[in-house]
Amino acid sequence: MLNQIRPAFVITRREVRDQFRDWRIIIPIIVLTLVFPYLMNFTARQLVNFVESYGAPVIGDRLIPFLLMIVGFFPISISLVIALESFVGEKERHSIEPLISSPLQNWQLYFGKLFASLTPPLLAAYLGICVYLVGVYRQIGWVPEKTLLIQILALTAVQALVMVSGAVVISSQTTSTRAANLLAS
Repeated sequence: MLNQIRPAFVITRREVRDQFRDWRIIIPIIVLTLVFPYLMNFTARQLVNFVESYGAPVIGDRLIPFLLMIVGFFPISISLVIALESFVGEKERHSIEPLISSPLQNWQLYFGKLFASLTPPLLAAYLGICVYLVGVYRQIGWVPEKTLLIQILALTAVQALVMVSGAVVISSQTTSTRAANLLAS
């Protein structure tokens, strides 16, 4: 099984390397990973202060995990752009023919593109969650329960997998990036 999936990882390495060369992909991931958690931390502080001024501190404890999920969601939204560009970008650059005529099987090509579209945004989402948790801990000393953290990390991974796999399928069935974006939205 490992020998069969190895070609998919070759495609993944190639795609991830290309992604890190494109500043239009890297800058939003960096901003959403490192700046957005601070914005959510500021928002959490303001909302907790607002809620506590009306005597409802329980809502503040429920607000922070919700914002934690949002911090994980936004870097994954960049993955849609990467995934939608995966196959249709190859078609537009006329580089899909060599991939299709290579000894790769269709599922290896699909999984290579899927892993490449999934890995950087998912890692960015996890990094953003860590940055947010550090900020919340420093400000108010809040630490999530172990089960809550595992649930949020699992939900983030499942959400990324569903969004990216759907976008990769859409990308493989369209002929232009514009059509893929319209169909995905």
